[in-house]
Amino acid sequence: MRPESLDNLILKLDVYIDKVVENEWKELESDLSSSRELTLIKQKEEKNLQVLTNAVDEDETMQQKIIPKINKLLKELSNLLD
Repeated sequence: MRPESLDNLILKLDVYIDKVVENEWKELESDLSSSRELTLIKQKEEKNLQVLTNAVDEDETMQQKIIPKINKLLKELSNLLD
């Protein structure tokens, strides 16, 4: 039911985020594959997710260009629903 342009936006955002976290992801995979100790999976997943989230949060383009435009659109949509 969503317009194609919205689906395309989400897809492009996902591709961009993948690009932003690519190096961190490779490092996390390498650490996991070379680990010789038992780890608690849930805790490790949470830690890894935080590392990737931080990479996105710290991305300059995301913070200065993408997020402000999304917030503007969200505000406009909210106004339409009021």
